[in-house]
Amino acid sequence: MTDIDAAPPDSRPPSRAARAFWALASLVCVGFTVWAVWQLASTTWDAAVLTYRGEVVPATVVEADLNTKAGMPDELVVAVPPPHEGVATIETRREDLGAGAVVDVVVDPSDPARAALADDGWPWLDLSILLLGVLTGPVFALGALAAAVGPPRTKRRTGDAGLTRGPAD
Repeated sequence: MTDIDAAPPDSRPPSRAARAFWALASLVCVGFTVWAVWQLASTTWDAAVLTYRGEVVPATVVEADLNTKAGMPDELVVAVPPPHEGVATIETRREDLGAGAVVDVVVDPSDPARAALADDGWPWLDLSILLLGVLTGPVFALGALAAAVGPPRTKRRTGDAGLTRGPAD
């Protein structure tokens, strides 16, 4: 047997358990991608609606849930005054707001639960993180699917095509 006929040592197809694991990992990546697309569309829609039909009103912070992890947003529950009465939950990265503070809030007149701080602007950080998830999710899903399928099978060469004969012939 020559080195041409020798198969690579890792050319065996993956076991059933490995295929099941990688197929499940691929489905998880696809699910994550669908979730990231949904969140990206929802965040973009909320920001666009507030940009076009939002009104700036002063609101009182009722409750402040300050997150202690670096980079994670804080949640504020604000009470919106009349004529847009309601309570809205706002995510922000400002840590200087506590219960009882009066802040300017952009409110959707038809849905007062959709609100954002007027000073926060467009949610670029949230959108870019979600966009990164939308772009990398399919890559990981395809990688997991490729691992589930296994390496491509190679044909073994038979015969002496391409081999040279020695001087003893």
